[in-house]
Amino acid sequence: MASSPHASPDDALIQQVVQNLENRGVKAVVFDFDCTITLKHSGGRVRNEKMASFLEGNVSPCFLKLLPALLARSFIVGVATFADSYRAPATHCAGEALVRAHFQHFFGTGFEEQIPIVAAYPDNYQSESAFRSLGLKAPMAQSKEYHLHLLCHLWGLSPAQVALVDDDQKNVMAAANDGHAAMFVPERNGVRIQDMEPLN
Repeated sequence: MASSPHASPDDALIQQVVQNLENRGVKAVVFDFDCTITLKHSGGRVRNEKMASFLEGNVSPCFLKLLPALLARSFIVGVATFADSYRAPATHCAGEALVRAHFQHFFGTGFEEQIPIVAAYPDNYQSESAFRSLGLKAPMAQSKEYHLHLLCHLWGLSPAQVALVDDDQKNVMAAANDGHAAMFVPERNGVRIQDMEPLN
């Protein structure tokens, strides 16, 4: 298998990954955004005038092939990101809008309606007024627990049917502990084909 995040994986390997997920009973795959879908980190927001530079070539070649392959096999795909528009100034693109701009740049508008995005940075939802605004009864966990719970509820799926792909090991371990198939992107430079093997 290719080891570089910049190498485009063979189509047969992509289909093998999709088949393996299907064999595990996975129905939906949730991807982190920064350093999983992308090769470089956005910092959660990007100045509007720097968006073109941020987008240029900033996508995992594996993800470019994997997303259409998953959708073609009737998988559900979502995005769970800490990139948050909370308090982002009008001079910046942030949160869901940032992810949508990225998807439109690389995939056009064809997938836009199919892919829900949960964009929330836990540190922004620690005060009672903030976490209650999201319907939470306690401060948001420092993981993707909130994001995955929301998507499971939206799709009517159990944790075992929803996989997470993320470059933060803490998020991956928390998801695995909650019963999700969890895949770790250790190089933090875009998901690679060999990262698509669940840890649990």
